[in-house]
Amino acid sequence: LQKYTSEMDKFPEQTKFFVSSDSVNVVGELRDKYGERIIVYDRHAPLETSRSTRVGAQDDLAEMLLLSKNNVILGTYMSTFTEVAWWLGGARASVVIL
Repeated sequence: LQKYTSEMDKFPEQTKFFVSSDSVNVVGELRDKYGERIIVYDRHAPLETSRSTRVGAQDDLAEMLLLSKNNVILGTYMSTFTEVAWWLGGARASVVIL
């Protein structure tokens, strides 16, 4: 998480961040640090079971599509989620892999 917050701290203070994570703890910690600057998708299924339900998979797809609309994507090494979001956005976003 520290790699991400170090990178996020490089952006101007008015920058908002759309966060897509498979960890509720990460989202909580980012909200604690950045407050209202953190934007998340309001999921319909619990994050912990998203990969095992249809509604969870739909939530994951919605998050991926939202992520694809960003100009900069801070991604995780070897993350197909990050890569597919980048492709869905027309491969236009600047990507920083941490």
